[in-house]
Amino acid sequence: MEFDKVVEEVLKRVKPSERERKEVNEISVFILDILKKLVKKHELEEKVRVEIEGSFAKDTWLSEDVDLDIFLLFNISFPLDLLRKYGLMLGEELAEKLGVNPVRRYASHPYIELNYGKVKIDIVPAYDVPSSKDVRTPVDRTPFHTRYIRNVISKRPELKDEIRLLKRFTKGIGIYGAEIKTEGFSGYLIEILVTYYGSFKDTVVAASTWKPWRTVIDLEGYYENKEIDVFKMFRAPLIVIDPIDEKRNAASAVSLEKLSLFVLACKEFLKTPSISFFYPHSPSIDVEKIKRELYEQNVIAIKTLIPSLPEDVLWGQVKRSLQGITDLLHRYGFRVFDTSAWTKGNILVMLFKLKYLERSKIEEHKGPPIYLDNSLTFISLNEKRSDVISGPYVKGDRLVVLRRVKYSKAEDVIKEKLNEAKLGKLISKYLKENIDVLKGANIVDISPEKEYLQYLYRWLTRRLPWRSH
Repeated sequence: MEFDKVVEEVLKRVKPSERERKEVNEISVFILDILKKLVKKHELEEKVRVEIEGSFAKDTWLSEDVDLDIFLLFNISFPLDLLRKYGLMLGEELAEKLGVNPVRRYASHPYIELNYGKVKIDIVPAYDVPSSKDVRTPVDRTPFHTRYIRNVISKRPELKDEIRLLKRFTKGIGIYGAEIKTEGFSGYLIEILVTYYGSFKDTVVAASTWKPWRTVIDLEGYYENKEIDVFKMFRAPLIVIDPIDEKRNAASAVSLEKLSLFVLACKEFLKTPSISFFYPHSPSIDVEKIKRELYEQNVIAIKTLIPSLPEDVLWGQVKRSLQGITDLLHRYGFRVFDTSAWTKGNILVMLFKLKYLERSKIEEHKGPPIYLDNSLTFISLNEKRSDVISGPYVKGDRLVVLRRVKYSKAEDVIKEKLNEAKLGKLISKYLKENIDVLKGANIVDISPEKEYLQYLYRWLTRRLPWRSH
C-alpha cells in the first residue's frame, strides 16, 4: 500500500467527525458549568479558575479516544495542602453530580479521574503561575504547554492532522505514554516533534535516522549558539528541549528500548507502509499454544497481592523488583533471558524466561593457572570446603574443582532466598510474605481474562507489533 493511501485511510479513522466534536464539546461545556458552580458554592471564585488543557484544548485529540483534562488553577497564595484538599473535593463533588464513580489518581499530587459516557475526564489541581519559570509543581507547566501548541497551530492549522497521525502511529507500535509502565512518548512530545519537522512524514523520515544518545531537537534554539554540552546536561537517549523551559527535556521519559522501537518502526514504515503500524492485528488466542510455549520457554511466574498504589509508583516498584529477582537468579546460576509483569486490581504477576528451570546439581569451578602464586592457596581453601565433591585437580594449566550446587531449581531460589533480592520497598513485604511460584500451564490459570491471555501471548511471541499475526 502506498504511503499517501495509508495516511488517507488512517486520517479517516483518527479525525473526529463534526458530530463527535459537537458531542464532546457539549460535554465539556456541561462539565465546566458544573465545576464553576461548585467553585462558587465553596466561595473560591477569587482563588480558582477552571480551564481545559491537553489534546482537546489543542484540537489534536483522536476520534473515539478523547480525554478531557480540566485544570483547577489555584492562586499561588493558596497553600498546597488546601489545593490538594479542594482539588479532590471538587472532583468528587462533580462525580456525584454526574452520577459516576470518581477514582483518585496520583501525579505530582492527587487528582480525580472519572468516566462520563465515552469521555474520560481528569480533574487536576495546579497553581496558576505567572510564567513557566515559576512552576511549583510539575503539572503547573501544562497550561503553558497548551498555550504554546495552540499558538503554533493557530498559524499552522494543518499540523493538527499531522499530530493525530503520529499519535496513532505511536499508539499502534506500543510506545505512546510517558508513564513509568510505558516509558514512551507523551502527547506533548509528539506535538513538539511534528511542529519541529513540519509533518508526520517528515518526522518519520527524520526519526528513521536518529541515533540514541546523539539526537537533540531544540525547537526554540535555546542552545544553538551556546558552548554547552547538551548531552552531558541531560544524559538521555533522546533530548527534546521543552519550548517553554530550556532546562527541561520533554523526552526524558523515553527509554532506550522505546526510542529504538520507534526508529525501527519508522525505517520499516517508510520501506513498506501499512495500516498495521497504526492498527496492529489482534492475534487469535490459542490457549494450548500458550501453555506449550510457557513450558518450552522455561517460564516461571511469581503471583502476589499488592497494596493500592499510584500507577507510576507501583510500576517503579515492580521494575525494581523484576531487576532484583533477576540479579538473585543470576547469582545462583540461573540465566534470565527476559522479564515482564502484569497487574489487575490487587494482583501482580511477574514473569521470567530462563535458560533452564533446573540445572545440574554440580558445577565446575576454575581456579588460577598452576604457575601463579595463589594456586596453592586455592588448593588449601577448596580441600576444606564441604561442597567440593571432586578436586582440586589440574585441567590444562588450571586448577579445577567440582562443587555441589546448593540450589538446582530456580523455584527453590525464589522461595527460599527472595529476602536476598533488592525489591521495591513498598511491595517487598508482600513478595516476601505471600507468593505463589508457578510454572508451565499453571501460569495460564492465574486469570481467565482475555486481556491476560493476550498479554501472555504477546510476551511469549515478542513479535514487532506491526508484524504480529
